[in-house]
Amino acid sequence: MKVYKIEHDNKLRRLNENKIKLEKKVQNIVEKNLELIFNIELIKSEFTIKNRRIDTLAFDPEIKSFVIIEYKRDRSKSIVDQGYAYLRLLLEYKADFVLTFNGIKGENKNLQDIDWSQSKIIFITNRFLEYSKEALGLEMPFELWELSKFDDDTLILAKIEPIFSATLDELTQINSKSEEIKKEIKVYDELFHLDKRPSYIHDLYMSLKEEIKNIDENIDIKPTKLYIAFKINAHNFVTTNFTNKRIDLYLSKLKEEFDDPKDFLENVPDSYNWGKICRFPIDSEDQIPYALHLIKQSYEILLRKL
Repeated sequence: MKVYKIEHDNKLRRLNENKIKLEKKVQNIVEKNLELIFNIELIKSEFTIKNRRIDTLAFDPEIKSFVIIEYKRDRSKSIVDQGYAYLRLLLEYKADFVLTFNGIKGENKNLQDIDWSQSKIIFITNRFLEYSKEALGLEMPFELWELSKFDDDTLILAKIEPIFSATLDELTQINSKSEEIKKEIKVYDELFHLDKRPSYIHDLYMSLKEEIKNIDENIDIKPTKLYIAFKINAHNFVTTNFTNKRIDLYLSKLKEEFDDPKDFLENVPDSYNWGKICRFPIDSEDQIPYALHLIKQSYEILLRKL
């Protein structure tokens, strides 16, 4: 990756990449900025359970699930073996994780308050080996992030997108390890929400999705159990819920903050406990231009507040 800094005379100065060791300092930086980077909360650093040490234990309040972060120093170790070992630990000792959460957060959650099915592992390292990247294509609840440090204390975290080229032997080996885990933990994708919907809902979503992606190339699409979220800087600015007749779109603020001359928006009732958000439905492609008018406002409102 080539990274440049614009100087005062509009000339570019290339920033040199500095080798960075995945030492405690890096872990501290990530932990102090978990909300900014991943929009999750720190629960405990160096969490030890049953003689196993977890580098960073975090919690995602949006989907009510635990997140384990591992800073990989040894690239030769399989992320499949390591990841499933952590997931087995999490599922086997659920009560210990909840007790730790309650003790640190001062809350009184029980096992049923946690969505264990959306638990995930985040691996961070300087460079992943190719076979580790390939494993991402196997529907595992793992995220891979590569970290680079440049001059001027510039730090870049790049998410590795899934690729798929595993062999049949690798698939067989991974499937045997993951069978037990898959009973409780699921990787949700867009197809999960669209598979049983009418074809016109699928087409409507795909058209809307392309328009939203055109707002900003840095927009991330994150399917969860309940909805598909469109995120910028790890925060939702619009989420989509599906029925057989329409798509319900949820925006990040109350309707009073939007320019909505057609009066499409309605505030979500406080009784839902979903926060201060609003929503509107669409059921035809003719409505997409006006939907984009509202969605862009939500995107801009969120950026101003970050």
